[in-house]
Parts: sequence; C-alpha cells; structure tokens
Amino acid sequence: MLYLESFLHRVRLAEIVSRWVVNKPQAEDVRVLKEIVNFNSYTARLWVDEFATRILSQLHGKAPFSFLCKTKGQLKDFITEHPLYHNERIDGLIRDYGDRPENYYRGTPFDGRVYCIDHGDGLPQYVGSTRIKRFRRIAEKGSRRIVDYMMQRIRANADALAEERARKRGIPRIF
Repeated sequence: MLYLESFLHRVRLAEIVSRWVVNKPQAEDVRVLKEIVNFNSYTARLWVDEFATRILSQLHGKAPFSFLCKTKGQLKDFITEHPLYHNERIDGLIRDYGDRPENYYRGTPFDGRVYCIDHGDGLPQYVGSTRIKRFRRIAEKGSRRIVDYMMQRIRANADALAEERARKRGIPRIF
C-alpha cells in the first residue's frame, strides 16, 4: 500500500490525491503538489542525513564523512572497494560482483549518500548509505496500486454478475 503518513503535509496531499482519483482536480493542485513534494524531499534529506550521521557516529565512535551517490553502480563499486569487514562470504560476493557486474543493475539511479569512516590509515571504509526514493517512483507505485485495486473491484463485480446470470438461468457457474 502507498502511505502518505511520511509526508509533512500529508492531509493536503491526501486531499489532492482524493480529488484526482475521482477526476475532480482543482486549478491550484499542481502548484501545491509541487510545493509539498519539493519541501518534503528537502526536509527528508536533511533529517535522514542528520539521523544517519548521529547513529553511525555512536556505532563507530567518530563522525563519518559522506558523499552523494547517483547510481547503484557507484554505490556498489565503493562498497566492494572499501568494505568495513572481510570474511569468506563477503569476499565471495565481492568476487562475484567483480566477475559479473552486469548482473547487479549498475545503471539504476540511486539518489542517496554513502557514509565512510577513516580509521587512521587514510583509507575510507564503507559504513552505510541512505536513499531518498524519488517521488516519481512513489507515484508509479501508487498508480500500480490504484489500478490493482480497480481491477479487483471490476473482477468482483463481474463475478457477481456472472453468478447472478447463472443462477437466473438455472445453470452451474464454472470457474
């Protein structure tokens, strides 16, 4: 399900979505929607970065540094080149990624930050990452959910009509 609770102006957003679902948009909806999305995206980035920095600082005893990451390939390359730990399983995964990087969706957009710690040897080590899902992807997911819901309702109505028709004709309904 698509939840609007994570948006700061969720009531206004829910009102817009409700109007659009029944094809009754208002003239100012597009402007308000853009303001809500942009503001929410901006504040979410600030909050997520602050939260990640605080948690990782507590876990590792020092503040991490971070950088923006735009593709999953960038993220995975950094992780495989700068792992915090090594063991047989991790090394096997890194080897597999190096042998077949095309299996790992390297070109997929990734809108996030990578967090690293330098333990004094001058080499950064990966300690985490954050990602803000693009609103377009959320909208696509919401659209799929709405279509799925509508199809369930249409099927239920069609099944009820078929059942009634079969009953009126005195024949068993075949599923």
